[in-house]
Amino acid sequence: MFEVLVMCISIGLFEEFLYRGIFQNMITETNDNDNNIVLLILLSSLIFGLWHILNLFGGRSLSTVIFQIINTISIGMLIGAIYYTTKNIWAVVCIYAFYNLLNYLPSMSIYNVYNTIDENIFNIINSTIMSLICFLYAIKILHINKENKSNNKKGKEYNIVIIILLVVYFFIRCYLYI
Repeated sequence: MFEVLVMCISIGLFEEFLYRGIFQNMITETNDNDNNIVLLILLSSLIFGLWHILNLFGGRSLSTVIFQIINTISIGMLIGAIYYTTKNIWAVVCIYAFYNLLNYLPSMSIYNVYNTIDENIFNIINSTIMSLICFLYAIKILHINKENKSNNKKGKEYNIVIIILLVVYFFIRCYLYI
C-alpha cells in the first residue's frame, strides 16, 4: 500500500507540474480572450489524456487504455479548471494523486472488483459517469469564474446533475467493492 501511495503522489507531482504548470500555463497565458478558455483547457486536457496511450506498451489492453484516455481527458478538464481559477499547483497535485489512488484500489488485493463484473463493463460505467461529472463540474467552475461568481440558474441545475451523478457513481463503486 505504501508503494502505491508513493507512486500516486509521484505521478501527481510529475504530471501536474508538466501539464498544468507548463502546458496549460503556456496555452492560457498566450490567450487574450477569456471566451476561449474552455477550448484551451480542453486542448491541454487532450494532450494530457493522449499521453496515456503509452500504457499500451506497458501491457494494458486497448479497451482499458481507451477508457483511461477518456477518464484522463475528463479529469484533466476538471483539474485544469480548478488550476485556472485558483492558480494553486499543489491543490491539483493532491487532487490528481488522490484520483490515481482511487483508481488503483480495485486492482489491489484487498478488493476483488473484477470477480463481480466484467472489466469492460466496469470501464464503460466508470468512464461514462466520471467523465460526465468532471466535464460538467469543469464547465461550471469556468462559468462561475467568467461570471465573477454571480448567481445564475445554470449553476443550480449543474449542481443537481452533478450530485445525482456522484451518488450513482458512489453506489456503483461500492457495489463493485463488495
